[in-house]
Amino acid sequence: MGMGEWIRADLSRIGQVAGQVSALGAEFERATALVDGYEDALGSAVAAYHGTDDQLAAALARRQGGG
Repeated sequence: MGMGEWIRADLSRIGQVAGQVSALGAEFERATALVDGYEDALGSAVAAYHGTDDQLAAALARRQGGG
């Protein structure tokens, strides 16, 4: 039995899947662009959270050490 006799490909379905994969790729590109648009604000918010966390940790350490 030759290879061509046992391999079958549904070219129509392969084309549909290729189109779906392409659409998913476009969705990821749009999502990435959206997130990139908020990068500056998110970076500042993360830095603010770290700063607040550091301040709270320092205040707790002072309180525990002085108590």
